[in-house]
Amino acid sequence: PVQCERSSYDDFYLDVASRCAQAVPPDAQPEQCKVLGAAPWSELPAAFRSAVGLALAIQRHVLDVLKFSCTIGIAGRRLLARLCSPLGKPSGIAVLPPSKSELWVGDLKVDEIPGLRGKAGTDLRQRTGITYVRELRDPRVRTLVQSANLAGTTRAVLQSLLFEQPDAPILDKGPPQSILSERSCPPSCEE
Repeated sequence: PVQCERSSYDDFYLDVASRCAQAVPPDAQPEQCKVLGAAPWSELPAAFRSAVGLALAIQRHVLDVLKFSCTIGIAGRRLLARLCSPLGKPSGIAVLPPSKSELWVGDLKVDEIPGLRGKAGTDLRQRTGITYVRELRDPRVRTLVQSANLAGTTRAVLQSLLFEQPDAPILDKGPPQSILSERSCPPSCEE
C-alpha cells in the first residue's frame, strides 16, 4: 500500500516507490511536467518516469472527485519534493532527477528552505555568514554549523540538505484535524 503523510492542511507526502514497478510511464514528457536541472526526459530513471505516470493519474482523480487541481513534486527525498513542487504550479508536475539533486538544491538560498525560514534561517545566516545551501559543503562552514548549537529541527533540515541522513519513513497520520473551530451563540442567549 501507498503510505500517505499529511504535513499541513494542503500538503501531503506519498511514498509511491512500491507502485512504480507496476506503473506505466508516459512515452514522452507530458506537457505539464517540468524536469528540473536541465535533464532530458530520456535520462530520468525509469522509476521517476513511472512516478510521473502515477502523478498524472493522481491529478486526474483529484480533479474528477474533488473538483480542484493539484501540483506534484517528485524527487528522491521528501524535502526535495517539497522544494520542487511549487515550480510545477499551476497544476503541473516538477521532477528533480537524483543526478541533479545536489547541484539544484545548492543554488537555493537558505531562507527559501522550509524549516530555515524566519528566525531559524536568520540565526543560521548570522552565525555562519552563508546565503546559499551550497555553502554548507565548505568544511569551515560545517564546523561552524556543528558548533552553533542549533535547534533539533534546524539541524535535521541541514542534515537532509547535505544528504547526511536518510528520510524518515512516510507515516500514515490519523484523520485530518480541524484547522478552524467556531462557536456560535443562538440569538436567544444574547444579552
